[in-house]
Amino acid sequence: MKKFWSHNKKVIILLLILLVPVGILLATTFKFSYPAETVLAETNGYGGAVPDLAADEAYDYTSDIDLETNGYYGMWLTLEYDSSGTTDNIIISYFASYDGTNFDDVEFWTVEVDATSGNDEQITFQMWPAPPHGRIGVKTSDTNDTFDYQITYLPTRGDGT
Repeated sequence: MKKFWSHNKKVIILLLILLVPVGILLATTFKFSYPAETVLAETNGYGGAVPDLAADEAYDYTSDIDLETNGYYGMWLTLEYDSSGTTDNIIISYFASYDGTNFDDVEFWTVEVDATSGNDEQITFQMWPAPPHGRIGVKTSDTNDTFDYQITYLPTRGDGT
């Protein structure tokens, strides 16, 4: 028995070190906090004052999304758009920033959304974890169509107990 213990002591200790945190994590209950949804940009077609998305293949940017100040770790981001009669797609991108003033030149992520399907289409993205600050850029994939759109986000934070 003494030989077994001395030979396997490191293995047993290693297993305990790995299994105890896993057991604690599995027993943890995560609760997510969602404040009110925030409108970042909306054109007149959605009741806002932002100009329609121009058919120029150039990004229109939102203001800074500040997740850091109130301790949020991620967000749900929604793009709603009117694509009736269009042939161009909408490109939505996220430009990260560590402080809300110096934004990346290269997209953190980008998605091209098929915008030829009709009125009031909606697509939602989840970013978890997200950079502490960032902004959204939207543009057209070609120079044929303009779009009415609305971009909203819902910051999230989770607490484990």
